[in-house]
Amino acid sequence: MSKGALVENVATVRVVLQRVTRASLLIDNVSQRVAIGSGVVCYVAFLAQATPSTAAAAAVSLVSAKIFNFPSVQPSTSSTDESAAASPDGIASLLDSPLSSILIVPQASLGGKLKGKAVQYHGLVPKDTGVEVYASFCAMVRQCLSSPGPSSALDAVSTPGTLRVQCGTYGNRQALDFESEGPNTHFFDL
Repeated sequence: MSKGALVENVATVRVVLQRVTRASLLIDNVSQRVAIGSGVVCYVAFLAQATPSTAAAAAVSLVSAKIFNFPSVQPSTSSTDESAAASPDGIASLLDSPLSSILIVPQASLGGKLKGKAVQYHGLVPKDTGVEVYASFCAMVRQCLSSPGPSSALDAVSTPGTLRVQCGTYGNRQALDFESEGPNTHFFDL
């Protein structure tokens, strides 16, 4: 295996996904909040080799992966793409679940490494690069989830004032409040 091939497989984005029934995030350290109903909280950290393009690719992988059991939506009868439907065990992707939302929370602490008795964060992108990479990640998730999927049920959640994708503020400490039906969490290096 060549050295170049190893670089291609290096994780650049680290995520923890938490299934929630609702979530709210304080984004300005004062009073401004963003919120979602049923869906996923996505904690995300960008590792040293992350770029806007690797973040966008990770976002596509994330929303396409069949990970959670979301509320079911019947596919439209005109859809011929059977791969877009939930799997037989009820597991679906965010793309397959237009009634589910995602709250993206930048979480640099996911990039920490325990060295002796201290945590070090040398493996993260620099903050100024992280802002650009985070913006690319959020933009791609929005782009993927704003396109009509296999069902017309997306119209049901596109009510004024409601966004399917909400994003926190990169570099800010943010207060998070959420409810879930129990621990249903996944960790991925992308």
